[in-house]
Amino acid sequence: ENVKLVSEHLPTHLKPQTDEEFGHYLAGLIDGDGYFGVKSLEISFYKLDASLAYYIKGRLGYGRVRKVKDKNAGIFFV
Repeated sequence: ENVKLVSEHLPTHLKPQTDEEFGHYLAGLIDGDGYFGVKSLEISFYKLDASLAYYIKGRLGYGRVRKVKDKNAGIFFV
C-alpha cells in the first residue's frame, strides 16, 4: 500500500540553461582540464562524458571533438 521508492533517477550532469550559466560552466571546464595553445583552446573529457563535449560544440556552433588514441579520453578543441 505505502511503498517508498528506494531511489529516484537523477541526471548525472545538469546542463546550463542561460548564456551566463554556460559561461561559468565553460570557465570551470577550462580551469579544470583546459589548455590554451597559440591559436587554440582544448578541453579534455573522460570518454563517458563525450556527450558534454558535443553539447559544447553544438552550443558554440563550432569546434571539433576527437578521441585520444590509446586513452579513455576525448578532446574538444577550437
